[in-house]
Amino acid sequence: MKKNIFLTGGTGFLGGYLIAELLKTTPHTIYCLVREARRTSGADRLWQRIEKEVELEKIDRSRIIPIEGDITEHKLGLEKEFTKRIDEFWHCAAVLYFEHHKKEETLRVNWGGMKNALQFVVDHKIQHINFVSTAYVSGKETGLIKEEIYEHTSEIHNPYELSKRMCEKELLDWHKKYGFTFRILRPSIIIGDSTNYGVDSNSGLYGYLAILLRLKDKLELKMPEYFKYNSLKMLITEGASANLICVDHVVKLLMAVCEKEDTKNDVFHLTNPHPTPLIRYMSTIGDAFGIKSYAVYDKNELGPIDRLLLHEEDIFDSYLQTVHYFQCDKAFAIAKMDKDLPKLGYDVEYKVTVNAKIKFDEDKKVQRKRLQSVVHRLTAKKLKKKGREDLVYYVGGNGPTLVILNAYGQSLSFWDWVVNDLFKKYNVVIWSMRGTASQKGGVEQIFPIQTHVEDIKYILDNEHIEKCHIMAWCTGPKIALQFQADYPELVHKMIFLSSCFKGISGFEEYHTAYENDMQQICDRVDQNPHIASIIIEALKNILIKEEEVIAFKELQDDDQKRDLVQDILSLIGEDIKPMIIEPFLTPSSVLNYARQLLLLWEKDVTDLLTQLNIPVLMVTGKEDNISSCEISRAAARLSKNVDCAIIEGGTHYLHFDNTKLLLEIVNSYLCAPMNFEFKHGLVKLENEVVSKIENVINE
Repeated sequence: MKKNIFLTGGTGFLGGYLIAELLKTTPHTIYCLVREARRTSGADRLWQRIEKEVELEKIDRSRIIPIEGDITEHKLGLEKEFTKRIDEFWHCAAVLYFEHHKKEETLRVNWGGMKNALQFVVDHKIQHINFVSTAYVSGKETGLIKEEIYEHTSEIHNPYELSKRMCEKELLDWHKKYGFTFRILRPSIIIGDSTNYGVDSNSGLYGYLAILLRLKDKLELKMPEYFKYNSLKMLITEGASANLICVDHVVKLLMAVCEKEDTKNDVFHLTNPHPTPLIRYMSTIGDAFGIKSYAVYDKNELGPIDRLLLHEEDIFDSYLQTVHYFQCDKAFAIAKMDKDLPKLGYDVEYKVTVNAKIKFDEDKKVQRKRLQSVVHRLTAKKLKKKGREDLVYYVGGNGPTLVILNAYGQSLSFWDWVVNDLFKKYNVVIWSMRGTASQKGGVEQIFPIQTHVEDIKYILDNEHIEKCHIMAWCTGPKIALQFQADYPELVHKMIFLSSCFKGISGFEEYHTAYENDMQQICDRVDQNPHIASIIIEALKNILIKEEEVIAFKELQDDDQKRDLVQDILSLIGEDIKPMIIEPFLTPSSVLNYARQLLLLWEKDVTDLLTQLNIPVLMVTGKEDNISSCEISRAAARLSKNVDCAIIEGGTHYLHFDNTKLLLEIVNSYLCAPMNFEFKHGLVKLENEVVSKIENVINE
């Protein structure tokens, strides 16, 4: 029998496929509610989506009627009164946001949209509604999940599950009040169709896999071959599985149920009778992504990077931690579908996962970010020194040479946006300090400052560079000063960012709480190496944000009993934690990292500053809680050749947080004559000459 169907969510993953099947297998006319997007009408979005599933010239396009509107608005946002007779309302529209901070938006779209849909059904006297919910309304319920109507009492994992649970309740309440009939359809994790397992979604399984791929990208920019030598452990619950089902199988079940009259006022699970054991699938993910990985059941087995992944993926907890099985007999019986048809083996799971990686790699945003990264934008070169690990540096660009000295132990990714601009005007040379770029991850050795100085000379000689500018960050300025003192003929100008001048006699009052806390930690590790293991355990707890973080007395402030590691990491933003975690991977790495920092800190560069005979610009942030702006100001006063630019609101990560402004300062300074001037509302420029060191110390 021919019907008039009003359908929402037609531009979505499931909705688009469903429309194509309705066109192929039924005579129905479909009124599709579509929302316009930026620069694209709702109708164009709909046809673009349908075209992915079926050749438009082979269908009767008159059976598809796009209706511009919005499910979140009163009367669905329709500009004109809708007067067509509708037999059934199919509600597929939803957002699949699992993040807790998106709860309000998720409820607004999903639950609010459901109420608007129900009002439309009542206002237009539509006799039936099919609602696409989710099998995961069961939340944290374990064991057999029955396909029936009942009140859910178990906790939910995320706002998406909550919204669908609220939608189901809303539907049942309106059904009792107004008498229309319904079907509740609960699919599980929908993947590409069974002919090619293609990916046309950024949510569900693909959202989880994208999180893993983004973390892999971030880590490999700091440690390019980390996963070649190290495994990634993924925490799951023993016996847990992922219920993956192809979109064509979901639609076949859904269509069979919805075309049968006696299925009304019931609930149907559109799920796979053969869920994928997670212990197997975690290994499959590793194979597909080029990561040595395996599943573990005990949280204590996780290392810092494993904990970082666990923290970022916590929104997908329902897929990893709940042991349950969805009853799905009714839909399969109605569709006369073989229960073995949706079964997925290793080959299929591998193909699904590889396709997800291909889609991720082809994403223009991902490609742009990779292209803009230092390690991809510039050319990698390798220098060998007898008895030492190879030194890998990156070089590229046109113009005068600009050598960038990275902070000790930090990712080169912090420089991506700055280098992306600078290499157009300068021949940029950059590398990670020797000892901090181990192929296996972590800090394998410590080196005296002179070794790092000689590395600069070695690289310049290898590149046949006779003169350069230097830009150095944090611990880098001390090395830059020593290099300039040893090889004055090679350096033209220098720029120091967020300088760490800890070690200059008389500057103790300018030290930050971060530096003092790090000093305590490093001293303790140096004197008692066993504390390195305790630091890793503390870091693991903090990264996963345990409700009850374990307090280690060895890591507490002696007077105030503060947790030093917690206080230190609280100054590091969530988005950059993957870029600073490398030194904390193993106890030996923690020990070497602590001792190298102590070695860098003890260097007093007072004489090097007072003897400067080239222009230097200190750039510092007013809100730098790691190396204070005051220490840069004080250091600048030691030389008549040093200017100091203070950025209002600037942090320790000026090249990451204040890229555009920093580039303006850098380009102006390197092109400026001896008397540098820079005017900007957020920048205060100082050049105060004090001829004697004592004047600064006694000030």
